[in-house]
Amino acid sequence: MTQPAPETQKSPLVASALSAFLPGAGQIYAERTLRGASVMVATIALTPVYVGLAIWLWQVVDAAACARRDDATSPGRPS
Repeated sequence: MTQPAPETQKSPLVASALSAFLPGAGQIYAERTLRGASVMVATIALTPVYVGLAIWLWQVVDAAACARRDDATSPGRPS
């Protein structure tokens, strides 16, 4: 009779580090392949949305900062 292979312990630190650099890689390392692949696909699909949202938010804040800067440096402009 053959004995089942012993389970290897997975390091939470390694799993976290892998996922920090490549979303889903930590789950794959922990042998949750479907979950890891799902995270990878979701990240690839949603990254443009988040990047676009971050740029949009930045430009809103930047527009206000530019307007304040222009007001402060232009004499004769009404407040």
